Amino acid sequence: MKALLTTCDLPDPCLPVKVEVFSTPLIVRIAREYARAGLTLCVVGACAEDAVRVLVAYGLPAQAGTPDVDAGEEVLVARADTLFSVESLRAIAESRGETAFQLGSELVALKLTGKLIKELWGQLACTPLSALYERIIALRGLPIVDLSADSVAIFKSGPSLEKWLLRRAQKGVHFTSKLNAPLENALVRLVGRFNWVTPNRITLLVNALAAVPLVLFLQGSFVAGSLTAYLVGILDGVDGKLARVRGVASKLGLLEHTADTLYELAWYAAYALGCYSRAMDTLALILGFAMLIANSYIKHLYLQFHIASGATLKEAGSLGRAFAKVDGRRNTYILYFLLSSALGVPVYGLALSLTHAAITALVYTALSVEHLRG
Repeated sequence: MKALLTTCDLPDPCLPVKVEVFSTPLIVRIAREYARAGLTLCVVGACAEDAVRVLVAYGLPAQAGTPDVDAGEEVLVARADTLFSVESLRAIAESRGETAFQLGSELVALKLTGKLIKELWGQLACTPLSALYERIIALRGLPIVDLSADSVAIFKSGPSLEKWLLRRAQKGVHFTSKLNAPLENALVRLVGRFNWVTPNRITLLVNALAAVPLVLFLQGSFVAGSLTAYLVGILDGVDGKLARVRGVASKLGLLEHTADTLYELAWYAAYALGCYSRAMDTLALILGFAMLIANSYIKHLYLQFHIASGATLKEAGSLGRAFAKVDGRRNTYILYFLLSSALGVPVYGLALSLTHAAITALVYTALSVEHLRG
């Protein structure tokens, strides 16, 4: 399916080229969603050639001018200042029939046949969507679909669109994800101003900094190590959010969870060894060893469930969705480490973490058996 981005509705037709959101040209951020949805892009109206030059420079194929369409082909004509989520674009592409789409009271897109596109090409090049819509309904009926503000946004200002993107970039449902979100968002806004700060570079920085808590735990500096580990965890959420608000992905990002698992388990081992070295308490080694086993089991179970079912344990019924908000995970364990260390009983952090991990293992095992058996 082809998509035409029109600048005819904009007070300044060059706005999508001149305005940047998280150091990315607006036209590029918009076009990335079309590319992910599998739509071929054309730009029409004033500044179309400038827009295409910018898109090509970012590796996004696009053309300006008259599109080459077949009479029976469906074409989406959309405003060049409107950001559709990839999910909404795919839903539009899968729908059938000529349709108008609006957000609130504003018309943002028209889905038309190639035959009508050819008939109206002169108007497409220089007419706002609302006027084009009036022209079409004078000839035939055209149903209107209301779009959700959660999946579509019209550019009003940089801060407003950034807020919308950050809201959509929030993927975690865990209570620690909600706890970390304000600081993560502030950091994304800060580093997002600089084009040279990329998600991959943040990922590499996170993995380098992950060695600091490891050393601190081994030295017995449990409070400092726990604080540093938690801050590394927050920074670990920044790279993913920055990638999502910019609409980019990378192979390095896909490998990130492997590195996360490596330094996470290393932290637990170092914390247990630090507790043992401090008091020569073999209980710390036993708790630490058991915690490593429990967490390895949980991660393996989570992966195998996804392979077997195509879903995640967080999606395994109402219990899975509810428990995902409080299940055992790294940020929770680090909070236990921090609290117990601050109270002067660091070994309690291992006991609390092991208990939480064991409960998580039991619940997710039961969910897996129930879901896969059905």
